[in-house]
Amino acid sequence: MTLENLLGLSLEAIEPDPASIRRLLEAAQRSLSDARLVLDWLQANKAELWR
Repeated sequence: MTLENLLGLSLEAIEPDPASIRRLLEAAQRSLSDARLVLDWLQANKAELWR
């Protein structure tokens, strides 16, 4: 299934604009930062997790 097939079903076509793109990139950066925090915590505590 292609993205074009999903238009109208679960996707909507939108015109990109700089503000929306900036918000999406900022949200992606926050998600990556959160993931890094989790990975760092898991690495720091892995010995305790496997007891």
